[in-house]
Parts: sequence; structure tokens; C-alpha cells
Amino acid sequence: MNDSIYEEMDRYLRQSPQRLEDLFRVVREQGSDWSIAQLLLFLRCLQGVEVWGESGGEEPDYGQDYGQDYDKLMVRMGERSMSERVLEAVVEVVRSRQGQPIPVGQVVQLLPGHFVTTEAQVRALVKGSSQVELFGPGLLRLK
Repeated sequence: MNDSIYEEMDRYLRQSPQRLEDLFRVVREQGSDWSIAQLLLFLRCLQGVEVWGESGGEEPDYGQDYGQDYDKLMVRMGERSMSERVLEAVVEVVRSRQGQPIPVGQVVQLLPGHFVTTEAQVRALVKGSSQVELFGPGLLRLK
């Protein structure tokens, strides 16, 4: 799984809940060589992703071997945390600069008004980002 495959999977899941097999097809089309079992394990490790059985609507037993029952599993993205939403907005501001570095302070000023954050918070969020990096004297750019 690489960043571009993950981003495509994320976009697909944000549209609506999806059958695991349909999501597996999308990931394979993007070039992943993971098995459906590996994808399921990965999804269960991601914060904010929910996996449940289609028929009962309940979370499946994690210890169960689904074998041929993968077709009964559904996947959806839960609500994003505030940190995830702020980071997404930061990425959009940096993208809008078309590859030009931008100071963290300017990013904070350009964030939509409903985000209240500081330069220190943005710096901390960016450290874990796969899309944006901090470099030089407080500048952000796309990776």
C-alpha cells in the first residue's frame, strides 16, 4: 500500500459505506498486491474506519476467520477528528500554492475561519503527514 493507493481508497470510502470486496477491487486496480485478508487487517488498524457484518449490522468478531464470508463485510469511514480536519485544510492551503513553499504562519491565516489553531499545532500535525512537510525556517511544502 502506497500513499496514492491509500488516498484513492480514502476518497472511495468517504463517498459512502462500501462492501469490502468492492474496496478490494478498487485497491487492486490501483496496483496493490495485497490479499483481501491483508486489506481487512489494515482497515481494522486504521483509526476512524469501521468494519461490520452486512447482515447483522454489528461489528464482526475480530478473531473469526471469515473465509468465504468477506462478501458480507462492509467498510466505512467514521467521523474525522478535529486534527484530521485541520490537517486536511492545511494540505489544501499548501496545494493552492502550486508547489511554492509557504510559511506556517501564513497557512494559519489562510485556513477557513471555523478552524482555530496555532502555528505550533500546525507544526505538530504536519510531522505525521504523508502529504506535507516542514522544512527550512518554518516553511511548508507538498511531499
